[in-house]
Amino acid sequence: MTRPSFRSPELRALLLCAALGACAALDAGCKDERSSSPSSSSSSKRRLRPFSGKAVRISDGDTLHVRGSEGRRHKIRLHGVDTPERRQPFGKEAHTLLRTLVEGKTVRVTPVTRDRYRRLVARVSVSGRDVGEELLAAGLAWHYRRYDKSERYAAAEKRARAERRG
Repeated sequence: MTRPSFRSPELRALLLCAALGACAALDAGCKDERSSSPSSSSSSKRRLRPFSGKAVRISDGDTLHVRGSEGRRHKIRLHGVDTPERRQPFGKEAHTLLRTLVEGKTVRVTPVTRDRYRRLVARVSVSGRDVGEELLAAGLAWHYRRYDKSERYAAAEKRARAERRG
């Protein structure tokens, strides 16, 4: 008896179909399990609950690292604002302002979603002041209208432009 050759196009096609069918069946089973299981839906919401922590590092004008009360470090991208990169004009100023506002302080993080880089996209406040709004008011950030419809953010950016800040 001869062993089947995996170089045979017919056998490869058959194995590929079987593998794809198995993957589709597993995926369908996972979707059913996720939609019917109350514990799994609550666990995904649990990850996006507001929390407080200490701002331990500032990456750039709109990204910081927060150590939560459980000791876990979260990389946070500020929701609704975009700042220049460090090497762009006003990038260092945005970085410095964010550092001044939050570094070493206890911040309140209100998650909105996760981005494609798995960062937590969130609103961040310190002593009741919205950090994104502070950056906009200083003229060091743009309101990211594509993802945020906040009237407060739009007004803060408009005032900063009118007063020619940043």
